[in-house]
Amino acid sequence: MPRVSVLMCVHDGERYLRQAVDSILAQTLTDFEFVVVDDGSTDSTAVILGGYTDARIVRLKNESNVGLTRSLNRGLAAASGEYVARQDADDVSLPARLEQQVHFLDSRPAYGLVGSAFAYLDHNGHVMEMVCPLTKSCDLKVGLLVTNWFTHGAVMLRRSCLDQTGGYRALFKYAQDYDLWLRLAERYEVANLPLVLYQYRVANDSISVRKHAEQEAYANLARECARRRRAGEVEELDALLNWLMSGRTLTRKTVNGKKQLSLRSYLYARSLFSQDQLEAARVYFLRSLWDDPWRVHAWGYVAATLAPVGLVEKLRGPIRRLRALGNRD
Repeated sequence: MPRVSVLMCVHDGERYLRQAVDSILAQTLTDFEFVVVDDGSTDSTAVILGGYTDARIVRLKNESNVGLTRSLNRGLAAASGEYVARQDADDVSLPARLEQQVHFLDSRPAYGLVGSAFAYLDHNGHVMEMVCPLTKSCDLKVGLLVTNWFTHGAVMLRRSCLDQTGGYRALFKYAQDYDLWLRLAERYEVANLPLVLYQYRVANDSISVRKHAEQEAYANLARECARRRRAGEVEELDALLNWLMSGRTLTRKTVNGKKQLSLRSYLYARSLFSQDQLEAARVYFLRSLWDDPWRVHAWGYVAATLAPVGLVEKLRGPIRRLRALGNRD
C-alpha cells in the first residue's frame, strides 16, 4: 500500500496538464500512486497522459463528462493510500509538498486534513501573489463557517478520517470540497501549513454569472448544513438546495438575512482577532455591527482592537471570557 494516493481529475486540460503531472512525479517523497481521472476529455488530454510510462500512474477514464464530484468519488474508490492528496490539472505542487504534509500528519494523529499556503500563477506561469490562509485548527473551525480557507488542490487528507466523514457528497456539484472540510472539522483537527507548497493558476476567462450564482448557492448550502448540524437539526439537502437555487440566498432585505451576514462577519473577525490582526478584525466587527447592532460582544471586541497593545495583553483573560460568551451566538 502506498503512503499517499494523489488524486487528480481532468477535463480538456491539455494546456497545463504536463506541468501538473510533472510536478507530482518530481516530488521528494516517492512512495505514492497517482490516480488520474480523465472526465470525458475531447482534446489531447488522453494522448498526453498516455505518453507517461511511470508505473505509479493509475489512469481512469469516464466515457462522458460526469463532473468533478462524481470523478473524485470514482478516483477515491480506486485509491489505496494511507493519505489522499489532491492535485488540480492546471496547478503545480512544489517538490517538497507531499513530504511536508505526510510529516505533519504522521506526527499529529488527531488531524484529518492539512493544506498549505500557496501562490497565485497567471496563465504564463508567473507568480502573482503569495497567500497564507488561517493555519491553526481552532481558528479554522471558526473561520470555515464564514468562508473556505482551504485550496482544494493543495490538501492532504487522512484516508480513515475521510471514510468516517463520508467523502464528497454527490449532491454538491460545486463547493463539494467546502462541504467536506466543514464536516471534517466537526470531527477532527485541521490545519494549513504556513509554507508555500502549491501554485494555483488563475483562469483567464471570467466565470459566467450563472455559474457564479450556482457556486455561491452551493457554498451557502454547505454553510447552512453546518449550522443545522451544530444545532441538532435535519439538513434536508434537496429542499435546502432548491431554496437556495431559487435565488433566495442571504440578503440584507430581510432581518434574518442581515443577522446571518452579521454572524459571518463576526466569526471571521474573531478569527482575525485571535491572530492579533487587530485592524482587519475591527473592519469585520464593524461590518457585523452594521448588519446587527445588537450583537453586543462585537462592541467589546471593537473596543479591544482600539486599545494600546500593552493594554490588550492585560485584557487577554477578560477577552477569552468574552469569546466564550460569544460562542453562544
